[in-house]
Amino acid sequence: MKKVRESNFELLRIISIFLIICFHYSDLGSIELSSVPFSFNKFILELASFGGGFGNNIFILISGYFLLNSENTNMKKVINLFIQTLFYSITLGLVAIKLNLININLSNIIRIIFPFSPNDYWYISIFIILMLLVPYLNKVIANTTKSQLKKLILILLVLFSIVPTIAMIENIYISLGAFVTLYFIGAYIRKYSNKKFENIKKTLLLSIIWFLICVILTILCDINGFDKINSFVWPMFRTPILFLSISVFLLFKNIKIKNNKFINYVASTTFGIYLIHMNPNIWKLIWRVFFDNSIYFYKLNFPIIMFIQCSIVFIVCSVIEMIRNKIFKMFIKNI
Repeated sequence: MKKVRESNFELLRIISIFLIICFHYSDLGSIELSSVPFSFNKFILELASFGGGFGNNIFILISGYFLLNSENTNMKKVINLFIQTLFYSITLGLVAIKLNLININLSNIIRIIFPFSPNDYWYISIFIILMLLVPYLNKVIANTTKSQLKKLILILLVLFSIVPTIAMIENIYISLGAFVTLYFIGAYIRKYSNKKFENIKKTLLLSIIWFLICVILTILCDINGFDKINSFVWPMFRTPILFLSISVFLLFKNIKIKNNKFINYVASTTFGIYLIHMNPNIWKLIWRVFFDNSIYFYKLNFPIIMFIQCSIVFIVCSVIEMIRNKIFKMFIKNI
């Protein structure tokens, strides 16, 4: 029986990948946030920088929420993720070679045919590890009481969010720990419903509070000349952005949307959108040539242009993924 996707969460996935695109617009363009004076347009880019950690967190929370009852590793899903990643890595790698964006050497060839590393598709690499761990994480959840699971989550939050936020440290192991922590949180929300967080008004208020905390901390870092202005919203495990993500997740959990085929279809392309616009061989072409944030940074209509350009990236990548998906389905059908 085919699973019916819940369109409220599918809409959240669409919003999340769009905000990730906005983050990369802010982070990968020529503008260095720490090197320009405070202005309205700079503030817009700082807000856009919230999207990376927020979007990444949301995708893991959704995974924990829906994979709670999986007893075995979904190898079909893992293999599909692997093939999809490899397809875009090889295809876009060849495009990059054709356009002279990268040189043909052993190092680049290895990176193209095996793109799973902390330096390239770091998020995908850790996500695949998480998918392999799902059955074991679920066994932990199944064999612990509500109180024990809550204490475990609190311990993990301290180790992989609060301490790294205070100490301003980051590495791949903390990221993996944060993935596991978020998975447990998503699963906890699914398993143990809490009436306090089933109220739309309360979860909306909670989301606004955490958003304002992120804004205030970012502005304080900016006016005090802190080098890493967005340190409290990136990486993804920073405490303020992590709690903003949880709050918005709870909000969308409470929003009831009728099953919408269009929303569900577009949401199914989000993984492909990520793989295309963040391909390590072509991202500079996207963010330093076509849509460099420095080109319109000093224009009054910069926020509108940023929205349009990020929308173009979203739509083009989504359409490409739709085409790839149709081709793959036709190929599999004819085997």
